Amino acid sequence: MIQLGLARAARLFQPNPQPWKAIHVAGTNGKGSTCAYISALLHASGVRCGRFTSPHLIDKWDCITIAEKPVSRALFEAAEADIRALNAREGVGATEFELLTATAFSIFTSEAVDVGVVEVGLGGRLDATNVLKHKSATVIARIGLDHTGILGNDLATIAREKCGIFAPKVPVIYNGSNEPEVVSVIKECAAAVDAGPLIRCTKLPRLGLQTYPKFHKAVRARRQQRLAISCAFQAAKVVLDQLDSTPPNNVIVRAIVSTSFPGRMQMVDLAPLLGRPIIALVDGAHNEQAAQALDYALVGELRELYTGRLRWVIGASAGKDLAAIAGHLLRCNDAVAAVEFGSVDGMPWVQPMKADDVAATIDGLDQGVTVQVFGTDVKAALDWAAGDGSVPVVVTGSLYLVGDVLRLLRDAGFTVKAQKGRERA
Repeated sequence: MIQLGLARAARLFQPNPQPWKAIHVAGTNGKGSTCAYISALLHASGVRCGRFTSPHLIDKWDCITIAEKPVSRALFEAAEADIRALNAREGVGATEFELLTATAFSIFTSEAVDVGVVEVGLGGRLDATNVLKHKSATVIARIGLDHTGILGNDLATIAREKCGIFAPKVPVIYNGSNEPEVVSVIKECAAAVDAGPLIRCTKLPRLGLQTYPKFHKAVRARRQQRLAISCAFQAAKVVLDQLDSTPPNNVIVRAIVSTSFPGRMQMVDLAPLLGRPIIALVDGAHNEQAAQALDYALVGELRELYTGRLRWVIGASAGKDLAAIAGHLLRCNDAVAAVEFGSVDGMPWVQPMKADDVAATIDGLDQGVTVQVFGTDVKAALDWAAGDGSVPVVVTGSLYLVGDVLRLLRDAGFTVKAQKGRERA
């Protein structure tokens, strides 16, 4: 069960001085990629940077990075043990996410980072990450309808929760493609706490970057990412200005081009798992806005190459509006393997939608799609969806499902690497 609130987190985090500067990122879609771009830009500029995003993808500790590398299992488990001991000793009763956040912040401090880039877990105002002590910038990515049972049923209410990360005199960078009611709430919430200045991101920064062929090619391929790049650039610039650092344009280009996102618009080879060369696209799209972005990419790429047909492996978290997600993605003559992901380490509140319910939801759309139920057997679902390899396979609906697939591949001997620079907005 999700328990929002700052009282437990404040007690748990109190001993940590958090001497590092923090960039706090909230939103519904694109906040993970924004964090990745920010940390890449800072790292390339010589800043020792930590990054905390959630959920983890394959292992519990891969959500924490130092200098663009996931922390080791040994470092994570040692820090986590200290936090759990503190929690027990003080009788805090912290949630698993609060313990994870405290572990990340402890590692940032012990590893002497200059800047910590922190993604909000859920909402913002009452999220455990909102106990950050030294915010240098706050960022609002794209806001859409998600977690409505907790955050509210309309964009303005959800935006108000996410804008709860604002702090006095701290710059607010926001994605300018947000709906007008969201932008109004951003301005209202910023004024209420004297946050600012407000920096609206509507296009890529004009720094002569378009003259760099590699940058131009990369951004063209990442058309859904342009405003995430813009927000990241502005957030990084705030901190770099504070540090009196101005990286040359070629450093910015190299950082953006080299940024990667495992589990988001990532191409993987299923051969180690299935015994035959099958290329699959895995993407953790788990809400309507993310599904629209994924569909936009697929229509311009895979569907065009393969006469419009795709084969899918789809799973979702319980309570998600799968009809809205699948309605954007599926077309007549597609085939879907309905599955459910396994238990999520450290996140007992996350439960999968039953595979039968996934299938029933997709059947109910009446889109002329073939559906087969595979329960928890993700490998069998992949095998069936792959068929003879003549039609591409897409795995989506949940980042937890994508994590299961990547974990299966890793255990089969495949080195999981991200495709450079591709994620939904």
